[in-house]
Amino acid sequence: IGRSFYNAYGVNDKIELEKKLNAIPGLEYQWLPEGSLEVITEPIPAVRFIDQQHNHGIYQWTFHNSVIAAFLGWKDCRNDRKKAVRFGNNDPMDEEILESIAKFMEEKKISYKWKKGDIFAINNRLVMHSRNSFTGARRVYASMFGDAMMKNEV
Repeated sequence: IGRSFYNAYGVNDKIELEKKLNAIPGLEYQWLPEGSLEVITEPIPAVRFIDQQHNHGIYQWTFHNSVIAAFLGWKDCRNDRKKAVRFGNNDPMDEEILESIAKFMEEKKISYKWKKGDIFAINNRLVMHSRNSFTGARRVYASMFGDAMMKNEV
């Protein structure tokens, strides 16, 4: 669903991808007959404490929002959203619990009406975020992450 594995994992070929995937403890993957890739990620905590990111102290509890992204957004011929989210022992999560988390998120969301010239910056790892559907062209002028690099590091 979404991006290709080349883009998602920042690789140029299958060999480079497999090397990257094999280095992640607990991650499982397999190539399917039609050439697509099935990945079962390593168990990750739904709630985690972030104390450092890019050498900056943060000290904040955060919800790993990809749990709900998988439940609400993974709908295609290869993905069943009701089976996408599982506990660490591979038992499926109760659909009612996931629905209640999604409802809570919907009730607590803050929508921002953009005006010409607006810029919005968030910490992608700490802030649950999404976008609503819209009409018209989408223009992304820049997308950056990480700490600034010094000229001699470029």
